[in-house]
Amino acid sequence: LAMTRSVLLPPDDSHATSSVISGYVQRRFHDSVPDKEEFTDYMFHLYQGEPSGEKALNCMLHPGAHGKKPLVGRVPLLPQELPLAFIYGSRDWMDIGAARSIKSNMPQRKEPIKVHQLRGAGHQLFIDEPRAFDELVLEHTS
Repeated sequence: LAMTRSVLLPPDDSHATSSVISGYVQRRFHDSVPDKEEFTDYMFHLYQGEPSGEKALNCMLHPGAHGKKPLVGRVPLLPQELPLAFIYGSRDWMDIGAARSIKSNMPQRKEPIKVHQLRGAGHQLFIDEPRAFDELVLEHTS
């Protein structure tokens, strides 16, 4: 069982849940993140629903967040002309080394693999560095 919100947050105590989320947001995200209070409210309401993403994570990851079917073995099976981009934060808990390894092991690919690292961002790139994240996503999807 992974350590997810359903394990950590009190299920029937909305005040305690809101306090836990508020403390997390205040400690975790830079002061540059706008409207932390609004973001806390968003996360609180998001966490009130049935956990779907958590169930998916438990299907995809072993304890310690190790993939059950790592991409390293699956990317080479994808079509060579399929554009691929990996985006990590410089403070991300995920290891960018796997993406770099995939890229270096496939230099003859028709569509080169792109690996990006956003300075100052953690795992939640879209919150820590929203503009840089948006630019990269648009660059690779336009």
